[in-house]
Amino acid sequence: MKKIITSILFAFALVSVQGQNTTININGGKIDVHSGAYNPLVIVNGELLPPDSVKWDEIYEYLCNRQLSIKDGNIYLDENAKKRFSEKYGKNADHGVIDVTVIPDTLCDEYVCKHPEMKAKLRRVEGVALDECTGKPIKNVHVWVYEGGGNCTITDGKGHFVLWMKNKNNKIAVSRKGYCDIRGIQPTDETLTIRMKQKDESKVIRLR
Repeated sequence: MKKIITSILFAFALVSVQGQNTTININGGKIDVHSGAYNPLVIVNGELLPPDSVKWDEIYEYLCNRQLSIKDGNIYLDENAKKRFSEKYGKNADHGVIDVTVIPDTLCDEYVCKHPEMKAKLRRVEGVALDECTGKPIKNVHVWVYEGGGNCTITDGKGHFVLWMKNKNNKIAVSRKGYCDIRGIQPTDETLTIRMKQKDESKVIRLR
């Protein structure tokens, strides 16, 4: 069967992409594909998010700002699933459905600071993400535990982030729309300075 390729970023947990008899399993990290205009339904804990509340490629920011993380989720692209969700929620699902279950993020900086007894078992990673060319801070960079699964965070308006990790030997990775990913960053006891290079969009091949 022909595989369906879409454009979406996902992390936090195990995510399955279900298409026409095609299932692609992504563990942590991200799905990185392109398909032109993409406007799926986004469902969180059984509730359909209003289309103007969050764009599909801003779901990281939406959840992190609410101190939530994804427990599990699916991306539905087959026609039967799209029809089923359209009938259930009364909305057009022609571009597919992102359906996730979220739980409170107990590794976000605010939560850990309120529970200081946790700090002895965790590693605190602090850093700032900057544009490689301009040196300006980059907001809403997605920072996650690389090949370790689980928690992630985003940078604030000053490019700053704090990430708590269960495994003190794990490395981290960063991604942001319009920038090249950086993976396998080794944390240190000092504040990290991560310089991100902008993507050359003219070289991106988009599948229609």
